[in-house]
Amino acid sequence: MTAARSGEVSLAGGMRDRISLWLVVAATSVCVPACRPPGSAPTVPAAGRLTYQGKPLADIDVVFTPSQGRRGTGTTDAEGRFRISTFAKGDGAVPGQHRVTLWPAGPLVNQIDENPAARSQAAAPKLPFPARYSSPDSDLVVDLGDKGSRALELTLEDGK
Repeated sequence: MTAARSGEVSLAGGMRDRISLWLVVAATSVCVPACRPPGSAPTVPAAGRLTYQGKPLADIDVVFTPSQGRRGTGTTDAEGRFRISTFAKGDGAVPGQHRVTLWPAGPLVNQIDENPAARSQAAAPKLPFPARYSSPDSDLVVDLGDKGSRALELTLEDGK
């Protein structure tokens, strides 16, 4: 520190820059964990492509349901690509293993989205894939681990 005028204290440029850097680092370390939406948990990337009989499936709701935590959803585009959202658009899914269920996208799905059991009571649309994938007991399981994936390949099969 050097005295600039009587009663004033000035910091040398390098010291001022270091203090500014530390203030930014401290503010970021406090804000980043606290800046998630209320009630949210850490998420990992969860995106990929959905196919059946070698063709992409468009306009399908893809639901990732973990054994614990909030489920995530996404909708396939014309090329079968989807991106899961759990707490915010495109934020991914909670880490770990998920049972994947599928349903044609549409207004009916949006109305009963919070109550998956209500789907069995709704008029069943024609499914473009085997019905077992639309069941809460779907045998389609994805393990995102603790890193997730942006290149999931969900290939549906006949049988069982």
